[in-house]
Amino acid sequence: MIYEVRVEDYKCEVEVAEDVVRINGEPVVVDLSTIGETNQYSMILNGVSHRMRAVKSGRGSWDIRFNGRKFRVDVLDCLGRAILEMKRSEHQVQRPRSLSAPMPGVVVSVEVELGDLVEAGQGLVIVEAMKMENEVKTETGGRVLGIHVARGDVVENGQVLVDLGSLKDEMT
Repeated sequence: MIYEVRVEDYKCEVEVAEDVVRINGEPVVVDLSTIGETNQYSMILNGVSHRMRAVKSGRGSWDIRFNGRKFRVDVLDCLGRAILEMKRSEHQVQRPRSLSAPMPGVVVSVEVELGDLVEAGQGLVIVEAMKMENEVKTETGGRVLGIHVARGDVVENGQVLVDLGSLKDEMT
């Protein structure tokens, strides 16, 4: 089994097989035994005996006391790494952003068309409320993926006017 192990700022790959343990591909001689039914362990690492205390502090997380020092150790198996990678990928996926009406009013004009590329700060829709025109601008650039209003439509506060996609999505 191969694990990703993080000890504070250090990260390594640990492979545990029947007859060998490898850290970042390098074989190490290690023997680990529990001392009774406690959190205490006897570890022989490359011929040197050590006492260690390990307390599980979460899924795949351990608080270790080794040679008088305390460490936080996180261990991920292949399933844990796959789940973490999926979460990272989901977080990096850019979802369409929606621009909404800032207040109830009437759409005076729609300044963009479906598929247009827009720049940060560009006005997309003008909404009139209480005889004042309010220009709805985008904070970031992108491509217009959807237009949900037309000139003359009555809109409510928070109603989606335009959907924008990220330019990053188009590059992948």
